[in-house]
Amino acid sequence: MADMQENMKSGQDQHNCAVSNSADPKNMQELTTYVQTLLQGMQDKFQTMSDQIINRNILYVQTKFLP
Repeated sequence: MADMQENMKSGQDQHNCAVSNSADPKNMQELTTYVQTLLQGMQDKFQTMSDQIINRNILYVQTKFLP
């Protein structure tokens, strides 16, 4: 649980930093790059959360059903 909270906190820090450091996109290329970066960040976070859920479920099953 503490790991998940720490991951969430660090993710929020990175998001806040990225938003505050980036200027408004001035053309289509900058907008495209900005959106791709946001989507990649979301995909990475989703993958991390999925991996954590799967690992926790595996550990739960191992402790619950194996002798």
